[in-house]
Amino acid sequence: MLFGKDNEKQLILSMVKSGSVPHGLLLSGEKGIGKRVFSKWCAKLFLCENPTENGPCDECLSCTKQKSGNHPDIVYIECEKLRIDELREIMTTFSYYPQDGELRVIIFENSEGLTPILQNYLLKAIEEPSPHNRYIFTCNDVRQLLPTIISRLVHIRMQRPSEDDCIRCLCHCGMDNDKAEEMVKSYGANPGYILQLVNDEEKISLYKTVSDMAYAIANYNEYEVVRILNGIKGRDNIVFIIRELYSCCAKSLTEDSELSCVNYMKDKMTQRYRFDLAKVLGELSALDGVNFNENIFKVRISTAIFDVLN
Repeated sequence: MLFGKDNEKQLILSMVKSGSVPHGLLLSGEKGIGKRVFSKWCAKLFLCENPTENGPCDECLSCTKQKSGNHPDIVYIECEKLRIDELREIMTTFSYYPQDGELRVIIFENSEGLTPILQNYLLKAIEEPSPHNRYIFTCNDVRQLLPTIISRLVHIRMQRPSEDDCIRCLCHCGMDNDKAEEMVKSYGANPGYILQLVNDEEKISLYKTVSDMAYAIANYNEYEVVRILNGIKGRDNIVFIIRELYSCCAKSLTEDSELSCVNYMKDKMTQRYRFDLAKVLGELSALDGVNFNENIFKVRISTAIFDVLN
């Protein structure tokens, strides 16, 4: 089931209806917002024997095979650890006729993991596509893809679902409605991320610390910032907190956010303060803390932050 993907869905349906389905799609957007689910829906639609105005019929043999995960003409390729010899072998099999029908759909997941060598190898397949193959690339960061790859694909920028759509998605996945609302308010409308986070108590605790720090900084409460920092154990956790604080501050400058701590910073602090703070946090987040004594690292952080705000 798709949640919060109405615009993307209608775009693909219009392509199918007009007979102008491209040989290659690029679905980009932040991790966890549903690119994989949408790519599977696209594959099911492209191979459906009786597509409807709203999508695949979910009843034909092709749809049934896709739902069971056993469709021979839907191929998933995880790009992050792919080697050139593996890709050559895979692409050779794609030169053969599909097993079930006249079309095969190949989904390259996390395609930002493709090295430039692998991307260049794929160019020929994309430039001179077989009429029997459709390619779908999912990508968290399009900056990692070569311009020549991007230019040969129809690029669809996937949007985050709304808060309501995210809550419905989480409930569909078995989460209690009140819990879903709480998680969305705390961590944003990213269902995939929340579903990963929900069972990680340590990570939840770290994000609460990020939120507490953001509120303390926005209130110019140096004592509270120092108290929170002193309660953090481990260099990796300190660096994580600083990097997430930088992300919050950057979001307060560049975009609307559903995160209450980000909006609180925007309401309480001038744009100039947020800009200077983001610059300092960015510099601190580039450090890994390895070459610092942990306590000295904490002092450096609080001093750098309040040198900007005082």
